[in-house]
Amino acid sequence: MAKTYEIRTLSDFFKVPSDRIEDCLKEFAVGLEFLKANHELMGLENGQMEFFNWTDDGKKNITADFKFGKDVIRSEVTEEG
Repeated sequence: MAKTYEIRTLSDFFKVPSDRIEDCLKEFAVGLEFLKANHELMGLENGQMEFFNWTDDGKKNITADFKFGKDVIRSEVTEEG
C-alpha cells in the first residue's frame, strides 16, 4: 500500500525514505510549477502554500492547499497515463 506524506515544513522531508526523496522533490517541483502558473492565470496575489501531500505510489500526483487571506484553494495535479 502506498504511503502519503504531508509536508508542512522542510523538516517533514526527513519523513520520506532516503531512496525516495529524489522522486518526491521532482514531483513537488512539477506540481509547484503547475500551481504557480495556475495562480498567475487566476490573477491571485500573495498566496501561501500551506502544505502538500505526496503519495509514494509512482503516479506523480500532488495535492496542495493555497491560502489567500481567508480563502483556501485545494489543487490536485495528476499525471494521466
